[in-house]
Amino acid sequence: MSTIVTADFEVLDVPKDEEIGRLYAYWNEKRGSRAMPSRADIDPTEIAWILPNIFLIEAVPPPDHYRYRVHGSALAEFHRRDFTGLAIHETIAPDDAGEVVRVFDAIKAARKPLCATGPVFWCRDTEHKGFESCNLPLSADGDTVNMIFGAIKFGLFKPRVLSLRTPD
Repeated sequence: MSTIVTADFEVLDVPKDEEIGRLYAYWNEKRGSRAMPSRADIDPTEIAWILPNIFLIEAVPPPDHYRYRVHGSALAEFHRRDFTGLAIHETIAPDDAGEVVRVFDAIKAARKPLCATGPVFWCRDTEHKGFESCNLPLSADGDTVNMIFGAIKFGLFKPRVLSLRTPD
């Protein structure tokens, strides 16, 4: 699989961040030969090193679409509020919420993880901040994605320079 670059973020084949990479490996171990593990397979005591950066989002019927079941303390600090119990559209601007819902819908449809990095596109006052995330699908029935579990880490955003050309 090749790396895809979008206007807002770069999709990664595997996480770059070591701790997020460990979480991805944990998810992979828990799924075994299945397409994805269930929420019951995830034991918070086994991933204590990354709990502040964890999120757990439940797929719910429209109009909410997705609701935070868990929003880690590092995420709450970054966003300046705890999103636990809130629907995506209750946490960020409508256009940004629509984009996040589209990303989660794609994860649900593909039934595969999505790891990404780039500028924090969903918060208007943090354009200088960057993120790396890994979004991992979970399924209660082994087929339908009913939750998305993962982690986000934040830092300064450093845009990639693809090429520089000076006129002759």
